[in-house]
Formats: sequence, structure tokens, C-alpha cells
Amino acid sequence: MEGKTAKIYTRLEPDIKKQAQRILNRLGISTTDAIRLYFQQIVDSNGIPFEVSIPNEKTRQAMDDAREEKDLTSYDSPEEYFKANKI
Repeated sequence: MEGKTAKIYTRLEPDIKKQAQRILNRLGISTTDAIRLYFQQIVDSNGIPFEVSIPNEKTRQAMDDAREEKDLTSYDSPEEYFKANKI
């Protein structure tokens, strides 16, 4: 790596860190490389590289239900989902 580097210090929940590192390890990417990639995407997109919004009530309820594994429905294929939901 050429040039100077800057340090970033951050705090986050240990469980989130462990889960993210597990995924990054499977991808063969270090935490430092993942942060570097994220920052490069911020620069390239001139903003956060994904939509950031406040979910509506229906979405919040669905998220809560998923976390609690409440009222979940599964399908064997996308076609089955589309048929059941008339999409």
C-alpha cells in the first residue's frame, strides 16, 4: 500500500462484529478490506451506497415478526410464492 494511512476507531455490539467477521472470513475479506471497500463505495456513489429510510408500520411489523419467527410462511420455489401471492 502506498502513501499514508488513517486509523478509524469505532464501537459496535460484539455479536454483530462476530457475525460480520464470520461472513467476511468465508468471503476471504479482512475487516480492514471490507471497511476500505465500503468507504470506496461511499466515494464512488457520493453517498451511502444503499437506500437509507425509515420503514413504514407494515414493514416494521414484518421485521418484528421475522425476528420473533412469528407468522412466517415458506415456499419451495419462487414460482410457488408468486402463485400463492398472485404475482
